[in-house]
Amino acid sequence: MRIIRPYGSSVTERDETGERRRIRPTAAPDQLRDVPAFAGSDQRLVIAQWISVIDKIATKPKGNGGASREQWALRTALGGACWRLIDRWRLLAPADRTEMRALWELRLHPYGNRKWKAKKRNGKFTKPPEPRGRWYAAFLGDTPFGKLQNERKRCIDR
Repeated sequence: MRIIRPYGSSVTERDETGERRRIRPTAAPDQLRDVPAFAGSDQRLVIAQWISVIDKIATKPKGNGGASREQWALRTALGGACWRLIDRWRLLAPADRTEMRALWELRLHPYGNRKWKAKKRNGKFTKPPEPRGRWYAAFLGDTPFGKLQNERKRCIDR
């Protein structure tokens, strides 16, 4: 899911105080905007940012394949915890909540209800894909993904 590209391009400004990332909107290229203000200005952009992080913590199926049981469970647990934070912090406008929830589910599980199926290769069945993404340990430590439901609060509050 693209985060900045549909809206414009990012620019780095340098001065004596350091670097600052800004957005050059396609609609008004002469009006640079600060990233935090811009990032919170569009409901779809808020969803894209959260899903981008989830995608790095929990893998999605590759190609046209479906999700393994573990991938589905991990993405569902993380998605539920993140949605509760979005709700608690009021990051989405109440009027758009129903539409944004539908977009959230579509982005959380873009493969729909397709299930992973083992294939036979060289006389052996393939193993299910690894559900843990490259950021899993940074966010969830060594918590096994099967125990997330019991330890969700501890893991998310970290």
